[in-house]
Amino acid sequence: CHLRFDDTNPAKEEQEYIDAIQRDVRWLGFDWGTHLHYASDYFEQLYAWAQDLIRAGKFPALQRIISAPASDNGAACSASPSMADPPFACPPDVEVLE
Repeated sequence: CHLRFDDTNPAKEEQEYIDAIQRDVRWLGFDWGTHLHYASDYFEQLYAWAQDLIRAGKFPALQRIISAPASDNGAACSASPSMADPPFACPPDVEVLE
């Protein structure tokens, strides 16, 4: 058994929730032993993979996530011809990584 927490913001994670999840998983009869993982432990690797996907043109949706300004509030972008004009146009792959 592997237990992985998606702690996307480790500074705000509450230990009580982690403890409760571990307690519940143990109650179900699972033992993860040394296989306890946190997503934050490999953020750098995940980010590098995302960059590789963007460079390869395999993940255009990531362009918007990485390049969106904080004030954007998650507005959608589209690479479709009908929405190719700002503010809905996605930046080119290479521009996102610069």
